Amino acid sequence: MLVTAIPGPAAGVAALSLSGFKGDILFVGFLPRGEGRRLKMFQGLAPEPRVIIMYESPRRLARTLTEIAGSMPHREVLVVRELTKKFEETWRGQVADIARKLKDIEIRGECALVLSCPAAALMLAPADLAGCLLQAAKESGLKGRRLTDQVAGDLKIPRRQVYQTYLALKEQGRVE
Repeated sequence: MLVTAIPGPAAGVAALSLSGFKGDILFVGFLPRGEGRRLKMFQGLAPEPRVIIMYESPRRLARTLTEIAGSMPHREVLVVRELTKKFEETWRGQVADIARKLKDIEIRGECALVLSCPAAALMLAPADLAGCLLQAAKESGLKGRRLTDQVAGDLKIPRRQVYQTYLALKEQGRVE
């Protein structure tokens, strides 16, 4: 089935409609050019539970996707080139897979990227995460950073999300 977007004032919105990704949205816009600034931005966005929309230059696209894969490996991405134009192209899949696919391809035209919510963010309710933390604390005897690192790794969700839940449980006196 062929899905296409109707032209509008913002490529990011049209790309989002093509992606089919569900969840709240964060629009980042154009990415910084400097590698250090981009990497810092991606590390900051890694725990973000929302769908992320960004724009990137075709010259930096493959490198940027590789950098995103390093910070957010569990997300899917939709990359759209020349949206709603004659030579429109789309690529969708795991970020690392799309980075490999586009590595040696010369891309022309501006690109819009849409990153999915982390799968766990869609499936794990806060109460479920709290239950996982309490169970892991009881079984392992771990607490603090070690406990949150273990649970985040086991569930493949951002450590920051787990730590915030841990702090809330600690405040309630349910964990040490």
